[in-house]
Amino acid sequence: MKKYLILNVFMLCAALSFSQGDVTLGMRIAALRYPEVGVPQNDLMPVVVSGKIGFVNRDGEVALPPTYDKEREIETYRFRDGLMIVKKNGKYGYLNTKLEEVIPCQFEEVRPFDDGLAAVKKDKMWGFIDKKGENVIPFGYKRVCSFSFGMAAVVGDVDSIGFIDKFGIMTIPCQFDNVGQPAFMEDGRCAVRKNGVGVFIDKKGNVIGNMSEGDAEPQLTKPVLKSAKDEFSMASYQLAETPYDDAWPFVDGYSIVMKKEGNEKRFGVVSIKGKEVVPCSFDQIAGPFRGPVSYFIIKKSTGYGAYDVDGKEILPCEYQSIGKEGSQLIMIEKDGKKGFADASGKVVIPCQFEDARPFNAANVTAVEEKKKDKMVWNFIDRTGKVIASPAYDDALAFVNGVCPVQRKGKWGFVNESLKEISSLKYEYTFSDIREKWSYLRSLPGDPIPVSRAGKYGFIDMKGKEVIKCQYDEALAFRNGLARVKMNGAVTYIDKKGQVVDNQTPANRKSIRQSMDEQPVVTKEKSGMKALVYEDETSGKETVTPYIFDDFGANYIDGLAPVKVVGKWGLINAKGEIVVPCIYDGIEISEQGTAIVRVGSKKGFINKMGESLLPLSNAAKAQWIPIRR
Repeated sequence: MKKYLILNVFMLCAALSFSQGDVTLGMRIAALRYPEVGVPQNDLMPVVVSGKIGFVNRDGEVALPPTYDKEREIETYRFRDGLMIVKKNGKYGYLNTKLEEVIPCQFEEVRPFDDGLAAVKKDKMWGFIDKKGENVIPFGYKRVCSFSFGMAAVVGDVDSIGFIDKFGIMTIPCQFDNVGQPAFMEDGRCAVRKNGVGVFIDKKGNVIGNMSEGDAEPQLTKPVLKSAKDEFSMASYQLAETPYDDAWPFVDGYSIVMKKEGNEKRFGVVSIKGKEVVPCSFDQIAGPFRGPVSYFIIKKSTGYGAYDVDGKEILPCEYQSIGKEGSQLIMIEKDGKKGFADASGKVVIPCQFEDARPFNAANVTAVEEKKKDKMVWNFIDRTGKVIASPAYDDALAFVNGVCPVQRKGKWGFVNESLKEISSLKYEYTFSDIREKWSYLRSLPGDPIPVSRAGKYGFIDMKGKEVIKCQYDEALAFRNGLARVKMNGAVTYIDKKGQVVDNQTPANRKSIRQSMDEQPVVTKEKSGMKALVYEDETSGKETVTPYIFDDFGANYIDGLAPVKVVGKWGLINAKGEIVVPCIYDGIEISEQGTAIVRVGSKKGFINKMGESLLPLSNAAKAQWIPIRR
């Protein structure tokens, strides 16, 4: 019995060792208590008890008792677009990552969310809902397909197929007998059959080409690889140096790494040149952050400190916290009070404030202090001198020369001269303005979303209301477009407030980018997978062969992870394998680098598969046969 239990633990650990999410010790122990466990994701792991699905957290504690019906494989219980399909009392609904049933179990059938919409069935008819559960496309269809590049195939009153867009507009009337899957492709084509004749149509329903009789799918670009037999010949390959127990993607040329010392975790920093600039000797590390110098926040038992990117100590580990940004000075905290230090570590403004924001390029920031038994926000200069009056009830950080301020629940904006460029008349929830303002930090010059009388609009950086407050919802601009909602309809506007035509190629591309859609899709045939991508400059489409077991992230810097026979490697934009599938895990990082895993240990490679870290004698001996 003891031998069996040890084997069972080993098998569970192996099953969980390479999955989405952080598999903690608590989760591994919890896995022993349940007959079935799912894939950890968002610090949660699905578990099964008596045919019911529940969840445990990263500590192995019950986060949600077994509540929902298990009606599919446990591995498929995953969050998609932040929501997971669940079933209770014969009806389907959705959970969010807080395990809240944000969309009640009320539907007969449902599909996963795709670009903010999900197909659902109610009273034997299909429609679409948004993430709030609102019916944005009415229940009026006998059958529907998920959206594919902005279009969804539907079956209406007659038993023929037509197409609607994301606004529910029937852009192509019901007339077809069958459609290909997926329906519309990246190049705007869709394979359809009408009266037994197969053709390709565009998004306006125009016939743009013939399809050969019996074609299962469109004939795309000829694959680069010929066959597994031709291209996966045997060779030997040098494994990378993998000395770390964990590693994170490079940011601005630096990666945080971790080594275990017994039960303790020790963190350090490696540069993209393969040098360990900060040794693995700290309890925690975060960064790099941009301030008077680029720096990392480090933690020891004595407190928080800061190192520069060359591994030189800026601030000793004696503070309660260190600020994560600031163009001129670094924020520090001691004894519950905030102050500021310069790039040499000298304290130039003593820790005396209740709270503070980072300094901007004009050497101005907002600080909170107690005045006459009331907490207020003032602005100070680099010396700590108050330079503006009257005080505010709240103030955020400067972004592109503008700072939001609040008094008596109303928000306005001041410039770097501390002049109010807009009166305090806008309404935000605390989380709403912080989310939008944080997002705007990387978008200089774009109109700013504001709220007044329950409606959203936009002002420019001078405080002028350039798009009046008229929308029920509004997101910040991205790639020149903002997503807005009015009278239940969701659309996109440009910086002049004009609704964009989502049928033009340029606007479709901008909308796709604003929604974080990737111009890359995968296809599957006979249990094998291929990757399809479109070059955004030339528009040329390329399809890899159907010889891969799985794919990781989409193309990043011209590279994509692929899995063959249980091992991971990299392919380039031509579909050619540039790093053989020899690793137990691989993750794309910046500047053509990747994190690789051998067993439980991690290291780094460049786009040619060469180790970024110097090879030890043990690593030099790790030559293995591969299929290249």
